[in-house]
Amino acid sequence: MDRHLLLFELIAPFYKFFYAAQKKRFEKFTEKILGKDGECRTFFDMGFGTGALLDVLHEKGYPCAGVDGANRMVKIARKKLAGKPIRLLHGDFTEGIPIEDDSHTCVVSSFVAHGLKYEKRKKLYAEAKRIATNKVFLIEHSEDTMLLLKLSEVFEGGEYFRFIKQAEKELKRHFSSLEVIRLTDNIKVFIMDV
Repeated sequence: MDRHLLLFELIAPFYKFFYAAQKKRFEKFTEKILGKDGECRTFFDMGFGTGALLDVLHEKGYPCAGVDGANRMVKIARKKLAGKPIRLLHGDFTEGIPIEDDSHTCVVSSFVAHGLKYEKRKKLYAEAKRIATNKVFLIEHSEDTMLLLKLSEVFEGGEYFRFIKQAEKELKRHFSSLEVIRLTDNIKVFIMDV
């Protein structure tokens, strides 16, 4: 198993304690970003974690589905989202997802890209473009994030610091357009057309 996925298998039991706070953060996303955008009718979430964003999207009336590579995260999400018509897949999206091309109008990935090495991020972008017909949203930390979070990113061992510095330039190489909106003081949303 990939080191990054293994880490999330280990920390999954702790993530469930942040579910309510995550939902509040994602409600800001739906209000500030999606409120002005009528292009999204369905969502696919790549790296859904405990399912907090999927829960918010479902509550706002969006049909949605998602994939996560950490089995324990999927189990937590299934419990949190029990009884809701949300398709949850377990799998590594960098190895391809058993989802049809152009099957959702929008794809979202929250706090995932920065934890991946560049080669895996390229696969994330390619899968997102394959699945979405209209837009891809990446929700990520900004360069102004909290010290404690920066320390946890060192522990995670991804490319947080490199990605944050070059995200806009990198995304422009992979997508035809890019808009960046600051959601909070330390969170940005990158919005790309497919």
